[in-house]
Amino acid sequence: MKFLDHIGLLHVAWLPNQFVRIMRLTIIMITMALMQVSAAGLAQKVSLHFKNVPLEQVLIAVKQQTAYNFVYTEDVIAKAKRVSINLKDADLKDALMLCFENQPLNFTIEQGTIVIKAKEPSFLDKVVKRLTAIDVRGIVVDEKGAPLVGATVKVKGTEKKVVTNGRGEFYLQYVEEKVVLVISYLGYESIEMTAAKDLGTIRLKLVEGKLDEVEVVSTGYQNIPKERATGSFTLLDNELLNRRVSTNILDRIDGIASGVIFNKGIIDGSNKSDITIHGRSTIFANPNPLIVLDNFPYDGDLSNINPNDIESVTILKDAAAASIWGVRAGNGVIVLTTKKGKRDSKPILDFNSNLSVTEKPDLWYPYQMTSSEYIELEKFLYDKGRYKNALLNNTVVVSPAVTLMDKLKKNLLTTDQYNEEISKLQQHDVKRDLNKYFYRNPFRQQYNLNISGGNATQKYYLSGGFDRNNNSQVANNYNRYTINANNTFNFFKDKLELFTGLTLTKSKSENMIAGAVYTPYTPYDQLADKNGNALAIVNVATLGVGYTDALGTDQLLDWHYRPMDERTPNNVTNAINYRLLTGISYKVLPSLKAELNYQHEEGSTDRTLTNSKNSYYTRDMINRFTSVNQATGVVTRIIPHNDIVNQWLDNYRSQYMRLQLNFQKKIAGRHDVNAIAGYEFKDYSLDNTNQTYYGYDPVTKSNVNGTIDPLKSYPLYYNTSLTQRIGTSPSQSGSIDRAISFYANASYGYDRKYILSLSARKDETNIFGVKSNQKGVPLWSAGLSWIISNEAFYHLDYFSDLKLRATYGYNGNVDKTLSAYLTSQIAGSTLIGTDFSQVVNPPNPSLGWEKVKNINFGLDFSTKGNWLRGSIDYYVKNGEDLIGESPIAPQTGVLVFKGNSANTQTRGIDFTANIKALSVAQFRWDINALYSYSRDKVTEYKKLPAINGDLVFENYRNPLVGYPYYSVFAFKYAGLNNSGNPLGYLDGETSTDYASIYNSLNRDDVKFMGSGTPTSFGSIRNTFFYKDWSLSLNIIFKLGYYFQRTNVFTGDVYSYRQGDYGLRWKNPGDESRTRIPSLVYPADGLRGILYQGSDDLVEKGDHIRLQDIRISYKLTNNLAKYLPFKSLEAYSYVNNIGILWRANKKGIDPDAGTQLIPSAKSISVGLNATF
Repeated sequence: MKFLDHIGLLHVAWLPNQFVRIMRLTIIMITMALMQVSAAGLAQKVSLHFKNVPLEQVLIAVKQQTAYNFVYTEDVIAKAKRVSINLKDADLKDALMLCFENQPLNFTIEQGTIVIKAKEPSFLDKVVKRLTAIDVRGIVVDEKGAPLVGATVKVKGTEKKVVTNGRGEFYLQYVEEKVVLVISYLGYESIEMTAAKDLGTIRLKLVEGKLDEVEVVSTGYQNIPKERATGSFTLLDNELLNRRVSTNILDRIDGIASGVIFNKGIIDGSNKSDITIHGRSTIFANPNPLIVLDNFPYDGDLSNINPNDIESVTILKDAAAASIWGVRAGNGVIVLTTKKGKRDSKPILDFNSNLSVTEKPDLWYPYQMTSSEYIELEKFLYDKGRYKNALLNNTVVVSPAVTLMDKLKKNLLTTDQYNEEISKLQQHDVKRDLNKYFYRNPFRQQYNLNISGGNATQKYYLSGGFDRNNNSQVANNYNRYTINANNTFNFFKDKLELFTGLTLTKSKSENMIAGAVYTPYTPYDQLADKNGNALAIVNVATLGVGYTDALGTDQLLDWHYRPMDERTPNNVTNAINYRLLTGISYKVLPSLKAELNYQHEEGSTDRTLTNSKNSYYTRDMINRFTSVNQATGVVTRIIPHNDIVNQWLDNYRSQYMRLQLNFQKKIAGRHDVNAIAGYEFKDYSLDNTNQTYYGYDPVTKSNVNGTIDPLKSYPLYYNTSLTQRIGTSPSQSGSIDRAISFYANASYGYDRKYILSLSARKDETNIFGVKSNQKGVPLWSAGLSWIISNEAFYHLDYFSDLKLRATYGYNGNVDKTLSAYLTSQIAGSTLIGTDFSQVVNPPNPSLGWEKVKNINFGLDFSTKGNWLRGSIDYYVKNGEDLIGESPIAPQTGVLVFKGNSANTQTRGIDFTANIKALSVAQFRWDINALYSYSRDKVTEYKKLPAINGDLVFENYRNPLVGYPYYSVFAFKYAGLNNSGNPLGYLDGETSTDYASIYNSLNRDDVKFMGSGTPTSFGSIRNTFFYKDWSLSLNIIFKLGYYFQRTNVFTGDVYSYRQGDYGLRWKNPGDESRTRIPSLVYPADGLRGILYQGSDDLVEKGDHIRLQDIRISYKLTNNLAKYLPFKSLEAYSYVNNIGILWRANKKGIDPDAGTQLIPSAKSISVGLNATF
């Protein structure tokens, strides 16, 4: 028999009746017992005496008087009303009923625990709430107005939320009015807002402390999340790049990137680059970093790049970061990424404009003689007979003061007349004329407009820019037009992607012709009379004024030189550059993508120097080759009276093609595998043509070159015994550079703790190849990083993020001026008119690439709350097989040849720190500090040691082993003897044997002063924020280096361009007050060189400079929504403000030295608007 019964939820199908009865009785007894316990508990007595206190305080008192515990959440108890109650020995249940009366809460008793919950609203409450609720709309965007897709909008304290769509829009229904909404997005600051029907546009700001979560560094081959990178990178975002106002993108990097220094005051021929990354690693080869634009090397002029089109800049500094670029990465890599549109975005229009005004150059900065001092010097030389021969030949130039001295001596002037004329010269300063007539305040304008957006399958970006610069010299102008367009199309659910891009730049540069940008012959040259009319002057390229005055203009053209008449912009350079990119990628598998990318770039520069028929250059050339038949008076002009035009045409073309496979897969949630492999082809060609057209007619475009024999030497008018050729033959040159490359890069990450990266590349080129094993060079790198803060054992609260990095590998470099083959070039012509050549490159079958071994250790850190985050890097760069000069047997016909024979080493430290110094209410103070230390030395160089004179003045041409490549050496100086002659050291003894001192090889006679480039440098940038205002100040410093200042006593001809003339030795005994030599005639060049190269003239270059200040104001969201734009920023920027401290006591700006003029202060105002 089958029995069926139910006991609660217990399903019984077979129990006998007796057992069922026993179970029923037991359950009834247990239930009665529990009811008794509950009743007894609720019957407990409590006493409560409170007035207007939080409910939670009352509940604590109840717990203390009973055995009950309370369970509730903070959100629930926060809704409770304050309580006033006065009970003595009341039942617990009655007390609780009074406490929860009129509360939005209720309670239940569950086995000795009182659970408190929010009351369920009644049907009527629900109806009222629905009728009073509102629907909230809005758009969430970033700081530039781009929509943030997937941002969260949540009702605070509830689970009610929505996310934004592809246009950044959200729609939240049935929200109580005036509740608080929380808007958040990964990597951005969350904000809270009171609910309203239309919240308009909501802008979120990037959180600096969370940038690591969203930062992606670009190597030009792939984008790598910064967390996964093992190499040493510096990433500069768009906001930081736009902090500075400049038409050149690299100018905007100066002073804001660690490990990167901009070299100022570069000496011609020193092979010094404008930018150095992690120190120097070559001697004679290319010293410049590789510039990459949108994943391909950029072969054009950097001035063609519009900085407003650049989204970010990534600087690759070590082997793991840069070795993917192989032989072009030895000096570091700067990767420029242009702006792109965003998918599912409405059209966004950005407009940027700024105006800049700069001070005139400080022409009085160079320390020079005054007009009076120079006339005194000329009088000394005149009395010594320095100008005797020149005065006997009126075609030779002599200065106006010397002419007056000679006239006085010949009684052609009275003493009073002489003194009057000399006084006029002494009181005149040519710099006043230059400042008035040749220089102006530079004025620069910059305009840029771009539109971007996209839909579900496409994104686009289009921009146009215009720059106009009126430079400091009158008639010197620069205009630039730029267009940049790119599109990305996606097909087949994002499996197939097609990219196209086009950039076009057209520029025009106008300058005064070379004859007008002159160096004054004397400090008292007078360029104009009091009415501003041009006056004739002389210089080293003109003939004597006595000769030209006597010629007249009957047979010859006016042969006077008037710089004021030459101020025309006849040196015009027109340049055009275009770059076409296209690429296609296809997802073969979810983890595997194939890419094919191609770039075609072409550029041409047409420089035309038009010397009009009235210019001094043309008049001089026509007169120079004019002949006059004295019998008949017939004038014959080899060059007719028309323009002379010089034209330089440069054309380049480059092509890059890249086929690449990308693999990315996460395995089992803990293993991250990323890899790329590819093949790359490069083809670059350059053609140069130079032609001079004589007798050029601008109307008919004709010239007379065909009537001039380029091999004939024509007599000169002013001295028929002298002859000269008139070059009419065009000059042409060209080069072709082809290379193929194979590369691969892979990284493996485990459990977000350990990351291993490997990279390899092989480059082959047509420059080498005499030996097959020199055709290509394999370069590689390996990197390892350990994210310590992700370890289970890591419990340091102070540093929330800690990451160690280590990399090792090789980059490369190449000297394209060399070849493995015998090469020569035309060096001139023989007396019979035939050309001859000279060997510039002897054959070298062993010629190969330079290699740079990189070792880098790094630590990345950030503190809890991200008030401090930064990094420390220590690196060693060993340059191996560098191009250097080596001796060779003279029987070969060559004494020295260049080959892979030198080595160098550079060690350094990079430190960065980003500090949130203060944050109070609406005020914030941020500090960004950069410090770099770098010291290099030559470790192997085979050329015979240089003499001390070369070591002092040009050691970079023959560097000394064990010292920096740019070293500052100086002759040890012992002051003056009692005749005012400088004393040097020869074999440890004081000496005046200047030739022996100069040619000595004894290194004890010279002193190593230090490095010629800063060994420590960096910046401290302070930024203050208050509401919508921001103020930023950047202070830069350069330390640990020296420079040589110039002095008057430099050679056998004295110059006015140095200023210690008045401090020289004049009389016996002066050697106790001065160390500046006396004047002697004839001048002893080596005597002057000893003093010029002495340690007395070496100064420390250390200085601290306030580089710039930027202040800006951004309209708030509430105000901007009533205007026709989404955002608006007005800003002002002041650059080159001044030096705060310098080590030298001479007032010299180390960036300019004693001969250059420091960069002038400028102020800019600008406007950024987003529509």
